[in-house]
Amino acid sequence: MFVNSICEYKQRLSYGDNQYRGNTSGGIVSDFLDFAHRNPNGLFVDPMEGSGTSKDVAAARGIRYKGFDLKSGFNITRDDLGTRLGESAASIFCHPPYWRMIEYSKHPDDLSTGTLDEFLQKLQLAMMNVFDALKPGGRYGILMGNWRSKGTYYPLCSLSLTVCPGKLKEEIIKVQNNCTSDSRIYKGAGTSFIPIKHEILYIFEKEFKANMVLDFAIDFSTLLQNLHRNTWINTVKRIFQKEQRELSLQELYELVENNASEKIRHNPNWKAKIRQIVGQHQEVFKRKAPGIYVLSAA
Repeated sequence: MFVNSICEYKQRLSYGDNQYRGNTSGGIVSDFLDFAHRNPNGLFVDPMEGSGTSKDVAAARGIRYKGFDLKSGFNITRDDLGTRLGESAASIFCHPPYWRMIEYSKHPDDLSTGTLDEFLQKLQLAMMNVFDALKPGGRYGILMGNWRSKGTYYPLCSLSLTVCPGKLKEEIIKVQNNCTSDSRIYKGAGTSFIPIKHEILYIFEKEFKANMVLDFAIDFSTLLQNLHRNTWINTVKRIFQKEQRELSLQELYELVENNASEKIRHNPNWKAKIRQIVGQHQEVFKRKAPGIYVLSAA
């Protein structure tokens, strides 16, 4: 079982097909079950079972299990998991593709294909499906890793955390061993970049009082709206902080435009957004005269 928030499995153990790209240690599945599978008679599910690690762990422990995968005909982004199960799951373990790190198929619903936006959209839909298939009080885990490609670091763990419904119970850092990349020598490793040697297991609980994924959807939508609003407020606030003087709307437009990306400049509504921000947040931007504002001292 997990003894703290960091785990390591130096041996693959005899679970699943160890020749399968992306196969994880059965140790973390077993430890997940120790923590999350609280009903001995309950159903354990893996809707993206890949090499069959979860199936083997469940068999070794005598736990009722059902597993599915896109390659065997179950589409987590289209097929309702709860209907396929015929009952609610006590625990669910998910080990999705780490976006395009390993391309498993050309199927358009495969999480290893498409853009990053498409990956997150598909992942969110998949995790909503998982959440709905859980019993109230049940727990699910998602094991995710970050990825670097052509010098760009993709924080898939952090991004995944934002699209998963449920109450976050634990964050477990898994040290990676026995990876294909372990035998490679990377030029510049440790100086121009730091090799990634960890994954993160997030464990969520479906609270008894929140049985519908709609609760999460509403809360998440509100969070994004607040984040969007606060980003604009802080963007305009930083302009005032750097200029350290009162500014007219026209000066604000020019300062934003001079430092904006093409995406901002081609958005026809960005000037209206600035007017909205300074007009609606008088506690932050004090109106000195018509069209003239200064950053509030409060």
